[in-house]
Amino acid sequence: MLNKLPKLNLKIIAILFFVFYILIEYLSYNFFKQLIIDDAKRETVSVLKTINAIRNYVENIQKPVIYKLKKEKKLYHNFFDPKIMSSSYITRSILEKYKKNSLSTQEPVYKYKLAATNPLNPINKADKFETKILNKFRKNKIGEFSTIINEDGKSYFFTAIPIERNKKSCLTCHSKPNIAPKEMIKLYGSKSGFGEKIGDLRAMISLKVPVENIIKLHIKDFIFGSLTVLIVLIIFFIFIYLIHKKEKLLQDINRNLEIQIKNEVSINLAKQEEIYEKERLLAHQNRLASMGEMICNIAHQWRQPLTQISSILMNIEFAFNKKNLTSKNLMEKIDEADEQITFMSNTIDDFRNFLSPNRNVVLFNPKKSIQETLKIVDAQLKNNNISYTFNSTNSLLFTGVESEFIQVLFILINNAKDAMVREG
Repeated sequence: MLNKLPKLNLKIIAILFFVFYILIEYLSYNFFKQLIIDDAKRETVSVLKTINAIRNYVENIQKPVIYKLKKEKKLYHNFFDPKIMSSSYITRSILEKYKKNSLSTQEPVYKYKLAATNPLNPINKADKFETKILNKFRKNKIGEFSTIINEDGKSYFFTAIPIERNKKSCLTCHSKPNIAPKEMIKLYGSKSGFGEKIGDLRAMISLKVPVENIIKLHIKDFIFGSLTVLIVLIIFFIFIYLIHKKEKLLQDINRNLEIQIKNEVSINLAKQEEIYEKERLLAHQNRLASMGEMICNIAHQWRQPLTQISSILMNIEFAFNKKNLTSKNLMEKIDEADEQITFMSNTIDDFRNFLSPNRNVVLFNPKKSIQETLKIVDAQLKNNNISYTFNSTNSLLFTGVESEFIQVLFILINNAKDAMVREG
């Protein structure tokens, strides 16, 4: 009785693949989200540094020109217009225009704020959270600050950096109300924004970006990554299915061979004498032994392709983990795996031809038959460190049963191999 190959439960494998895919997607989502947050941090810090550059230009270039015009009496002393003299007003106006443009594009909408504990403009008043960060900036504990905050039931990516510390020119508007431009006092009042000294850190600037908006901008990349993982898993499942199909085919062949052998034995037992019966049983045993050797040869021929396929899958996994997996690389690996599967399929075909029940007398080329026999035993011979050479220049044709000729060659080669192994 031929041993049956273990059955693969494709339903259980499919469920395991699905659970594995969900787990990968969960881990990928969190990893991808962190990457997005890191990108958002770099982008928001860059925007804030640009805003700071604008503020520095207003404070160090634009305001001195205005003060010079006042000194030269080309402008009256108490002149103050926030549109050209307030760096906070100017940067906020620039961000408002940028925000309007962002609404018609796919860029995230920033919420900008200048936060101060002692502001001229009440809208710039820092809350407790902002005051805590501002104090850290004043003590030079940090140079920039980023975190995720929850506000009104939504998550925001918050980034803040300090503005430039007070210079001598800043004291004109922020030291004493009596020396500040009267038009500024009229606009903002004299209760807040004064009493500052040179070197004080007056405020910080911050941006808030909805985390949901950031994720939406990169959702296509996440979907592409998810589809890539799904395709890889589907290919792997198809590979397992093909192996299962080949195993089932081999089981059917074994069952058919077993039935044919039993039928022949039953017919011959009733017709043959005792001596012929013994000879037939001996031949039957030899045939079963040949089948065992054939299966052993198949195992040896399959070992290398299976190892190669395993290596291909490991390379795909490694490339995916390193984010280096491209469509081109994936297709190349799929082609390599397909070549190995084709080789394994051809091995099965060789085995089926060897055991073909066809006993028709035909005209055949013995050179080709010898080459097919060597192809079948090649892996077994190499496994036992046995080398061989075959040279033939003849193109003779034989008349007979080709399958029986191949079986005789197989037995002769196998017996020679066993003898060489025993002798060491």
